[in-house]
Amino acid sequence: MTDNKEQSGDFTNLDPKVKQKALEIAATLNKEDIPEGSTKLQEAVRRAREWFINLEG
Repeated sequence: MTDNKEQSGDFTNLDPKVKQKALEIAATLNKEDIPEGSTKLQEAVRRAREWFINLEG
């Protein structure tokens, strides 16, 4: 089982660009946007990481 710290990607250690994007995403997420068993922060970090990977190519 994975703990919340690991699932959220340890928010404090994220790249500043990813962290900022995660905060922006979290502000726009609705309850329906968050998968069951996840938190708003975890989903925002997941989406921000995807954004960053796509940005870097």
